[in-house]
Amino acid sequence: MIPRQRISTRFFIVLFTITTVIIGFVIFQSIQTQTITIWNPSLNTYAALYNKYSTTLLCPCSQISVPYEAFFNITYTLHKICSSDLLSPAWLEFILAYHQTFTVYDSAGYFQRDFRSIGASYFQLLATFCSIAKEIIDEALLTLAKAQFVNDRVISKSYFIQQMQNLNNTYTNSIRKEFLITKEWLYTTAQTNQFLNALEINAKILVNNDDFSIIIADLSLAEFSYPNDNSISVNGACSCRRNGYLCSIASILYYNT
Repeated sequence: MIPRQRISTRFFIVLFTITTVIIGFVIFQSIQTQTITIWNPSLNTYAALYNKYSTTLLCPCSQISVPYEAFFNITYTLHKICSSDLLSPAWLEFILAYHQTFTVYDSAGYFQRDFRSIGASYFQLLATFCSIAKEIIDEALLTLAKAQFVNDRVISKSYFIQQMQNLNNTYTNSIRKEFLITKEWLYTTAQTNQFLNALEINAKILVNNDDFSIIIADLSLAEFSYPNDNSISVNGACSCRRNGYLCSIASILYYNT
């Protein structure tokens, strides 16, 4: 028994020694992880370190929040019509100076359908929509500028660009929706309250000569394939008060011959 025990002991010692040597060799040959701190690195230094140690690099921020206006700027351009001469005061004054005696006949019916008599209202409404669009965009950008970008560590350039693109798309879509809501609200308000147009293109205001009472007559439009001094409907017979935006009137330009 004693010789066998000696052999087992010697075998264990040899095996333990070999195992210890192998483990020590592996540990010695393995790459040691070191923590190196670089204070206030430049952007180029950080980019170089990120390309080399993207999985282990950690760059904490001294300030975890910063306003978007410090590094993010959105510029926009409205439709060209908003800055065209068609919305200039000079052009509006020119149209407003037009008088019904300039038509081929001194007739209220002809004058009412001539685009020069109602064109100023169209351009003024268009200018109002341009102004509303600019106001909505400016308010949204001001809100974005004051918002805070929060992160406790530096993120990769690609991820940062993706975040900014997503932010830009989100704000662009929200601005579009807000403008459409405003437009729908204006239409609903006008349609519900049945406002009378001063140009009498959605209803006619008549005065009874007997008792001087005011009569509001519905303006029913028939469909004509040729210019007519009373009305022209491009969508078939309709009523402006009942059918709203589905009832369209084609304007005419009369000229003297």
